[in-house]
Amino acid sequence: MRSPTLHGFPANTCFTNHLSFFGEQELWTELVSEHDVVIMRQIYALVLTLLIALVPLAAATEPLPTDTIDILSPTTEDTSFESPESQSTSRAPTSCADESSAGDLLLSDVKIGCDESGEYFSESDGTVNIVDSQKSESIDILESNYDSSNQDRSTINICEGSEDIEQPEFLGDIDPDDRATEATLYASIQPSRVKNITVESEHPYADSYTYTWEISDPDAHQMRLHFDKLSLAKADYIGIYDEMGRELVSYGDRNYATNGADFWIGWQTTDVLRVKLTTDSSGSAYGFLIDKVECRDEVSPPTEHLAESYHPYANNYVYTWEISKPGAHQMRLHFDKLSLAKADFIRIYDEMGRELVVYGDPNYAEDYADIWTGWQTTDTLRIKLSTSNSGTAYGFLIDRVECRNETSPPTPPTKYPVESYHPYANNYVYTWKISEPGAHQMRLHFDKLSLAKADFIRIYDEMGRELVSYFPQ
Repeated sequence: MRSPTLHGFPANTCFTNHLSFFGEQELWTELVSEHDVVIMRQIYALVLTLLIALVPLAAATEPLPTDTIDILSPTTEDTSFESPESQSTSRAPTSCADESSAGDLLLSDVKIGCDESGEYFSESDGTVNIVDSQKSESIDILESNYDSSNQDRSTINICEGSEDIEQPEFLGDIDPDDRATEATLYASIQPSRVKNITVESEHPYADSYTYTWEISDPDAHQMRLHFDKLSLAKADYIGIYDEMGRELVSYGDRNYATNGADFWIGWQTTDVLRVKLTTDSSGSAYGFLIDKVECRDEVSPPTEHLAESYHPYANNYVYTWEISKPGAHQMRLHFDKLSLAKADFIRIYDEMGRELVVYGDPNYAEDYADIWTGWQTTDTLRIKLSTSNSGTAYGFLIDRVECRNETSPPTPPTKYPVESYHPYANNYVYTWKISEPGAHQMRLHFDKLSLAKADFIRIYDEMGRELVSYFPQ
C-alpha cells in the first residue's frame, strides 16, 4: 500500500512549524528528511570540536579585565517592541519654580508705637523686611512669573500660556466646588499708620450740650478711630461725620444708656472725621475718650497677588482692579476668599464695560472661599468693589487666573469630530462643520450634551437651514 502523504510529502517526513508575532502573524515552515538529519548531526559535531579547539587561542589574545565581574548566564532577548508612535511619552511634569524655596511671608524687626509727645514712630523707619520661611507652599504655574513690583497695582497682565491639556475620554469635566470652605488666605501685608491722640468730652458731660470735634489727616485715604471708653445716658448721642457732613456712625439710644470700651469704629473713606456729641436735659454720663487714630494712605493696598482689597475694606468705598492678558480668548479668576457685608457688591466686567458676574446681596452678608468664576470670553476682566455705609467685611483676594489661548479656531484640540470646552464660556458663539462628501444622509452621536439655561445648540445643513435645536431641560 502506498504510504499516506501530508500535503504531498511522505509520512516519515519531519514537519516543524515556527510562528512569529512581530508586527503581523507570519508562518515559517521548515522541512527536514531523516537522511539529512544524520548528515547535519555529523557536521554539527565537527563544528563543535573546532570551536572547542579555538577557545584557548581566543582567550590568550584577549586582555584580562582589571575588575572582577560575575558571569551571568545569557538571557533570552525579547524582540517584541512597540512602534515609536505607541511608546509611552509620560514623564515627570516640569515646574516653573522650586516649591521648596517658597514660603509664608513674615514680618521681621518691625515695631510701631508712639513717643512721649504722642507722635507716631517706627524703629525700622517704616521699612518692613520680608523674609522667606522654610515652610513650603504650592506655586501655581500660571502665576509663577508674576512680579508685583514691576506691575501697576491696579492693572495686572498675568496669564502665562500653558501647554495643551488632553481632553478626557468621557466628556464633562467637574468644576471646582463653588461653595468650598477651605481657603489658603495668603493675604498680603497691608501698611497703616497708628497715632496716639486725645479727643474727649468732659467727664461727665453737661446736659443740653452740643459740640463737635474734628480729626483730620490730609495724607490719609481711609481713617478709623479707637474709643478707650464711651458712656452715654439715654437719649444722648454721638454722631461721626465726614468732611461733607454725611453721617457715618452713630451711638446712643432714645430709651437706653449706651456703654462701651476699647473698640474701633469701622474704616471710613475720608481724611476728616468729625465727632459730634448731643445731649438733652434728662441726665448725663461719662461721655467719651478717643485715644487713637489709624490711617491708610493708599486707595488700594499693595499686594503680591493678582488683586486684593483691604482686610477689612472701608465703608463708602469704590475701586476697580483690572487683570488683562492680551491674546487670551477666555479667562476665569480664582478667589482665595470673598466676604461681603450686606449691601456691598463685587461686580466683574469685561473690557467693553459689560457686567459679567455679581457677588453680594442687599439684605444679607455673603462669605465664600476657594471659588472660581465662570469662564468669560474676554482677555480683560475688571473687578469693582463698591461698599455702602452698613458695615464692612474681609473683602476679597484673587490669587489665580486661568486662560484659554486657542483663538483660531477658539476651540479645544480634540480627537473627536467636534467638541466644546468643558465647561464652555459665557458669551460664546462658535460653529463647527462636519462634512462627508458623497454621503446622502447623515446623523450625529452626542457622547454628552449639557447646557445651562438660556444656552442652546442648533444644527444646520449646508444651505443654512435649521434642522435640530437643543435647549436645557
